[in-house]
Amino acid sequence: MGRVGTNGIGGFVVGSYNSGDDGTTYGTYEIPGQLQGEQYIAIRFQSKTTGHFAYDFFSNIEGYNFANSNVQTAGTGDWTLPYGTYPNTVINSSVLDTSVTVSGFNFTKNDTYNVYIGAFGTQAIGGVLVGTINSGNLGTFTETFDVPAGLHGAAQIAIRFESQNTVYFAYDYWQNQ
Repeated sequence: MGRVGTNGIGGFVVGSYNSGDDGTTYGTYEIPGQLQGEQYIAIRFQSKTTGHFAYDFFSNIEGYNFANSNVQTAGTGDWTLPYGTYPNTVINSSVLDTSVTVSGFNFTKNDTYNVYIGAFGTQAIGGVLVGTINSGNLGTFTETFDVPAGLHGAAQIAIRFESQNTVYFAYDYWQNQ
């Protein structure tokens, strides 16, 4: 388990299981002390032999049930998305070592997202904060962001959008050309 936004990478080992003949399992895992008090927690299952993995997140509240969850918080945003819907992005264009223009859709409405740009393969986790966007009342946007100097010359670059109010995020990458 780890903090939300990490996909559980570098998190705390909380147990193991054997997926059995049909590849399914049910289990209960204790939340490590380092994550107690976190509003949301990422959980990752990673094979010791093949490297295959799966990850998800959950609300760290008593009696949480994903099927009945609602991550809406007090405020002006409509910060829920229908089950199975996630924020998505499209890279519209880029200028070598200068900028990238991105459109987003299916974002939580009237929400503010931090925008990070980082090295390819990192999903821009730990990247450079290059700005914020507001998803507006339609949950969409088109914005242009400057490429940080530390990534000039990189062949591919990642961009990440993280909600300031919910656990939602999106990431993408583009060819730096």
